[in-house]
Amino acid sequence: MCLIGIAYQHLPGTPLLLLANRDEYYARPARPIDRWEDAPHILGGRDGQAGGSWLAVSESGRVAAVTNVRTGSRTPGRRSRGELVQAWLQDSRPAAEFAGWLQAQRGEYAPFNLLFGCLNDLYCFHSPRALLSRLRPGVHVLSNGLPDAPWPKSERLRGWMSAMHSLPADEVMLDWLADRTPAPVEALPNTGVGLALEKFLSPVFIAGDDYGTRASTVLTLGSKGRGVLVERVFHAGRPQGSRRLSFAVQASARAC
Repeated sequence: MCLIGIAYQHLPGTPLLLLANRDEYYARPARPIDRWEDAPHILGGRDGQAGGSWLAVSESGRVAAVTNVRTGSRTPGRRSRGELVQAWLQDSRPAAEFAGWLQAQRGEYAPFNLLFGCLNDLYCFHSPRALLSRLRPGVHVLSNGLPDAPWPKSERLRGWMSAMHSLPADEVMLDWLADRTPAPVEALPNTGVGLALEKFLSPVFIAGDDYGTRASTVLTLGSKGRGVLVERVFHAGRPQGSRRLSFAVQASARAC
């Protein structure tokens, strides 16, 4: 997952809205959103190689999503970052205790941003600096740098989401996630990967020959206990299908 827009306690009737693009090599196997066979209370996509996830939600109201962090050099981890999403969703500890576990375990994983929490208690952990932030109500964006870093793709998505006064239709939000406008050279971040790669990675939606946006996801958690998860999958920029799942969220799920 390389871009996540978060509307947190920003829209009437929708305490949490996530818009996310997962960017990955096309050769890496993955399963589309569904209830997990080994944990049916969890809904989300599943990494077919390591078994974790890039974005998932539970009927208990826990939610998590992960992005990689670009540091200019390949920093392999012993474990898959997708395990972090699964760990939070299957954990029973409060967020503060889980954050302590993240601090202790972060060296096992390549650099990451992890969004985790529930409706009234949402956090982001930035592993390179061991930075834990509790999100304030409003619109936030995570990409491959510091939380809320003003990268061009992040600011495009933030602009659309900040202008919302009510929940848009799924197609509208998926169109935002499908935007392929590259950033001008002078606006590119410098993450140490070179100008050509910075340019290639600069749009909201990435379409390359071997690597690009694999899935666009919309997650809404409503104030009346209704959740909706929508996913559109792609290969080399071409749509391959979509799914829409509705589920109920437990009444006690506002805090975790």
